[in-house]
Amino acid sequence: MDSLNTRSLDDYRVNACDAIQFKLVRDKETVDSVDTFNPEFTHQIFGESEQIFGYRDLKVGIFYTADSLSTYIDISYTSKVDPQLSKGVMPDDIMHILSDVYPYNISKNLNDFLKNFDEKFTFTPYGVNRYSYQIMKDKCPKKFSVFFIEHGMPGFEKFLEYHKRMESFLLFFIDGASAISTEDIQWCYYVIYENIGQTDDGKIKYGFIGYMTVYKFYAYPKNLRPRVSQVLILPPFRNNGHATQLLQTFYRDFVPMSNVIDIAGEIIICIKKQHRN
Repeated sequence: MDSLNTRSLDDYRVNACDAIQFKLVRDKETVDSVDTFNPEFTHQIFGESEQIFGYRDLKVGIFYTADSLSTYIDISYTSKVDPQLSKGVMPDDIMHILSDVYPYNISKNLNDFLKNFDEKFTFTPYGVNRYSYQIMKDKCPKKFSVFFIEHGMPGFEKFLEYHKRMESFLLFFIDGASAISTEDIQWCYYVIYENIGQTDDGKIKYGFIGYMTVYKFYAYPKNLRPRVSQVLILPPFRNNGHATQLLQTFYRDFVPMSNVIDIAGEIIICIKKQHRN
């Protein structure tokens, strides 16, 4: 009987990486048909086993608007485990577990989420456009832009809320990732977007691709050692050179600065240059 109960309980266990599916929604007409992608890591959220317990046929859909990253989490399943079968062990509270990953207001239901597309609001990236480029994809040119922002620039306080939304991807796609202290003024940010069309009034529509954070370490007496900290390109956009474009934009910004004595990062070899007085 115990082995039978164990097999029955296995029906209520699922690997979180399989159950969770992300959607980047560009318009409400494609909310059902847009391609999905799964997380690569969930152990920092659901524990080393990466298991979610208590639901049969569990699906956790995490929807983002492609531009502003407004978020909705849809949880569906065919049944919950009977506490008698699980000897009183209750199903995992998925929304509570995810609350630390999403410390911002998210839509309560799909209709509320879709209202983001009805608002007469055109998302504009924060900061300044440092570089634009294009790549050929399926014989069609696709345009991309890299934006830069740091403390003191116009719109930075609003960007901090946007940063929370970008950062929500980290634990799912960077092993051992951790949040940064955005109150530290030495952090700066590069964000990459795809130009995905135009609004009726001719403004560019942007779709989030990924981002990079850089910390400007102090070097005596009045110099800087900028260090690349985190680089994230979402899975649907990888293998297209976007991380390279982020890094090259960073180099173009910092290498010419006379007070930058070297550049370092965990993912790149330290690049030194002669300090110019």
